[in-house]
This record gives sequence, structure tokens and C-alpha cells, in this order.
Amino acid sequence: MNIEEGTYARLCDLGVSKRTIDRIDDLVAQRDDYAYTGGEVADKHFIAFVGATRVGKSTSINPMLEMGRQRGIDIAEVGSSVTRGRRPSDPADYITADEGHNHDRAVDLIENGQMLNWSLFKTGHIYGGQPQNFDSKYNLQPFLPDSLDMMRRAGFATLKTVYVVAPTNEWRSRFTEPVDDPDTRNRLLEALDSLEFGMNQPDLIRYVNQPGEEALKKASSTLLNIVLAEDNEARIRVLESRISSGYYLHGQGMKNAALEMLDEN
Repeated sequence: MNIEEGTYARLCDLGVSKRTIDRIDDLVAQRDDYAYTGGEVADKHFIAFVGATRVGKSTSINPMLEMGRQRGIDIAEVGSSVTRGRRPSDPADYITADEGHNHDRAVDLIENGQMLNWSLFKTGHIYGGQPQNFDSKYNLQPFLPDSLDMMRRAGFATLKTVYVVAPTNEWRSRFTEPVDDPDTRNRLLEALDSLEFGMNQPDLIRYVNQPGEEALKKASSTLLNIVLAEDNEARIRVLESRISSGYYLHGQGMKNAALEMLDEN
């Protein structure tokens, strides 16, 4: 069995058939080699915002979208395709089980190479992206690092990964619930995995999300210009230097804070 035991149990709880679970298990075994076989995104630019939980990925994206639209730029935040039911907080362009995107549908698309990326979550649900989600020239999305290799193989015109960290005390203050809450604990464990990626992965755009409206406005303007630079690497690195001061110090501080919060339990 390639599916983790807990995830297998959740799939059973969700009523997914044994045949579909077996198909998912085969896909998990081949996941590292998965590649989208279409070509609809060759003229699209994808910008993945990666970072620990509550670091401010969506907070950083929203003002960029507003600035871009004011300038007449074809830019949007990308929705996902998910096998769970629709939640009130889901963006309109999410494709959910309520629209027919159940486990069988997701597996069919993956087996035929028609999903750009996909991940099987511990909840038993499959999250991913379809080409129709990416209908703007510039497409932004909070993203998990485990699917980045799939997106690199998908054939975008350019793909950038913005890794977001925050000052340690600011980040820690966003955890107000007890750390023994299972969801919070899982988020902190995921944060540690994410930060390991952010501290060691090359070719990232490193961004420190400083507190305050004015700091966010300036950083969003710089990030938007990084998006528009497309494949101009020299300009990207000059712009990055304006938003990356203290990146490794803050990233290590967040790791230490996560470990301390987990130890408090």
C-alpha cells in the first residue's frame, strides 16, 4: 500500500470505493513521474506563493491583484479543483464535488494526464489544478511545495516560486488557540516541512512579509513588478533584494518558534 494508513482510513470513511482507492494507490506510486499532457498553458505565467501556515500568502496576493487590475494587467488568483464539497469561503472558480469533481472524476483526469498537478491530502481529498483554472496571463496561487515539480513539467511560459516568511514574533502571535488542538499541531508540523524547503531550495524569490499596511503596499508593488519581469532574471534579483532583507534570520526564527510551540504541548 502506497497510501498512508491514516489517509486510507479517511478515504474509506468518505465512502470512496475499493476500486477507486486501488487506482489512487497506483497513482501515488507513480506520482514523482506524473506530467500533464496538454498544452493549454504554454502562454501562461504561474507564480506560486509558498510558505508556512499563517505567514500571509493570500494577504500578499490580494493587493497585487488590485494593483494589477488598476493597471489593466490580465492577472488573477487561481482556484483549485478539490474532491470535497464546496465551503462558503471557497472562491467562485473552485471546482468541487458539488460541481461533480468527486474522487472518480479526479482519478480519471489524473490517469489521462489532464490535471496540471495533484496532491492526496491526509483528509483523503485530492487537490489539484486544471487548465481552465488558469485563464489569465498571470496566475497567482498559494501553493504547497510538493506539487511544484509537476507544475514545472506542465509547460508554463514562466514559473516563479515566491517563498514567504515573516518576523518571528509577528508570526507566532497569529496562533491564539491551544497548541494541543490537532489541526493546529498538524499545521505546525507542516510549517516545519515547508520552512525546510524554504531555507534550502535554490531558485526561490525570497520575501519577508513585514507587518504594517505601508510595508505591504510597497512589497506588493515590488512583487507585481517581479511578476511582470517574466524571464528577466537580472531584474528579478534586483527587485528581490528590496523585499528579502533578513529572510534566513526570520525563517530560522519561525522554525524555532514552531518547535517551541510543539514542545509546549
